[in-house]
Amino acid sequence: MSLVLYTVPGSPFAWKVQLALEHRGVSYELRRLSRDSGDLASAEFLQVNPRGQVPAVVSDDFSLYESAAIIDYIEHAFDGPRLWPSEPKARARAQRITAEAAAYLYPAVRALAEQLVFHPGRAPDEVKVREAKAAIAREAAALNAPEGEISVADFAVYPLLAMLARIDDRAPGHGAVALASPALLARRGLVERQPYFERTFPAHWTRPKPEPAAVGTPLASVFGRAARDRSDEAAGADGARAMLETFYHAFNQRSLTVLEKVWAPDASILLANPLGGIVRGLGEIRALYRRVFEGPARVWVEYYDVTQFGDGEHAVFVGRERGELVHGDQRLPLAFRTTRYFQRIHDVGFRQVHHHGSMDDPSALAAYQRAVR
Repeated sequence: MSLVLYTVPGSPFAWKVQLALEHRGVSYELRRLSRDSGDLASAEFLQVNPRGQVPAVVSDDFSLYESAAIIDYIEHAFDGPRLWPSEPKARARAQRITAEAAAYLYPAVRALAEQLVFHPGRAPDEVKVREAKAAIAREAAALNAPEGEISVADFAVYPLLAMLARIDDRAPGHGAVALASPALLARRGLVERQPYFERTFPAHWTRPKPEPAAVGTPLASVFGRAARDRSDEAAGADGARAMLETFYHAFNQRSLTVLEKVWAPDASILLANPLGGIVRGLGEIRALYRRVFEGPARVWVEYYDVTQFGDGEHAVFVGRERGELVHGDQRLPLAFRTTRYFQRIHDVGFRQVHHHGSMDDPSALAAYQRAVR
């Protein structure tokens, strides 16, 4: 099945479709048109889209326009990675964000670009500039950021954020990008890290600057006996921290059922701690914690002095654990140095894939091992 995509470089709706094609893994021919050259009004293109707008596609002998319809066609006509979340509520939310971006944020961004970019040599109307900037700030604040795995919602929002960066590049001093909410801006890297992203970026635009190296974020929270089961938040923007808290809830409540939600269901996951040594795979990790939970000793711990590193796909937590082991009349203070690594897993959200713990006190380590084993 052949497919031709007609686009004008920089068109946010055509860019959205191209990102969807790339993500789905669909082979296509890209035909770049020029407004200035009158391509959109040519007889040839008007046979594809009588409205003279992009995007438009021709699939064998079938022509289609309007980006939402094209993406629906791509989803049903071609196999490949999902374009939308599989969970019904998450899918509906992503579709709502996609519709809102087109209906509310795009007109505001377009209005600012009309004043500052699209008509070089013409003095901008400062009243319209202020109105457009106010509208962008208002609509960006009202628009929820996409969550979880990458989807069409990201493909709809990213080109609008890129257009704001284009405005700043062509008309410095207006702070267009800063009008968007931090939550929306935080998702840009997820799109830019995709292996196909560079193929979609308009050739005549300035490339986005690489994101700075991750800097650790100290956390004020202590994760201990009051920790909650937040496993239903694993796919959200704060999914890694939610699953970190869920681990300490599971450990202190001695719940294997909840603990299994925290770890990735993969044979490659690894735990290395003073009690079990190096343990691989969910089955062996479950057996180790079963021994702790069902043994005669009672153990509680809390995680504190924690620093978080990472991005929207990975999170590493580095900190200290303190707690107590009670075994008969014996009460043993516990102190560990602990690192936990979480990774976003396709369709399920963040899961723990590695844990490393160590104890500095050899006598405390020996007593801990004797009591639990």
